[in-house]
Amino acid sequence: IDEIYKQINVLESSFIALKFSSLGINNESLIFCQKLIDNFYKENSKKKNPNKFLIDAENYIIQPKIYDLSDYAIDNYNTPENKYFYKTLQMYRNDVSNIFYEDIEKYIENNKYALKLVRGAYISSDKKHNIILSSKEDTDTQYNYILNIFLSLLHEYPKNDIVIATHNNLSYNMGISFIKENTEYKNNIYFATLLGMADNICFDDNNYNKLKYVP
Repeated sequence: IDEIYKQINVLESSFIALKFSSLGINNESLIFCQKLIDNFYKENSKKKNPNKFLIDAENYIIQPKIYDLSDYAIDNYNTPENKYFYKTLQMYRNDVSNIFYEDIEKYIENNKYALKLVRGAYISSDKKHNIILSSKEDTDTQYNYILNIFLSLLHEYPKNDIVIATHNNLSYNMGISFIKENTEYKNNIYFATLLGMADNICFDDNNYNKLKYVP
């Protein structure tokens, strides 16, 4: 937790990953975690150039609490003008499309939605809960389908944001093509890759919003 406060105070106009399992709060109440969100926001709001927070997804056991925390943060702190908290959806899950559509109903019209799309990182532990799609191809299809829906909605609701977290060239190029055809939305879209991976995406000639996850 102290490290998050350090990042808030050191960084300017950057992105800070909030991985709640690494903060040692697995057994803490939802109210305790919501107070952390409140305190992170308050500390960040003191800055001339505030940062943004990416609320990372977790494994199946913890994820319901993370959804609740993400919704709390979006409800209380995101505005049409500023997105401070991003909710992560894992596209390898067979239940995630329902969550996405529920989010659209709740947030898209008031321009508060800030979404991060990932494929997923807990397949070893999550597969025993029968929530993983049957193939990587199905995961890719769902990722690109939901990405396309979100991008299409920007035409009607232009103040929502998305982080396209991917090392997949097709998903990346979908985002790039959309920006090139709709440059007015270039500040709504970010691309994220892991340090040491997919440098061909991060360092290509497309000079748009690019993020590198640093451990």
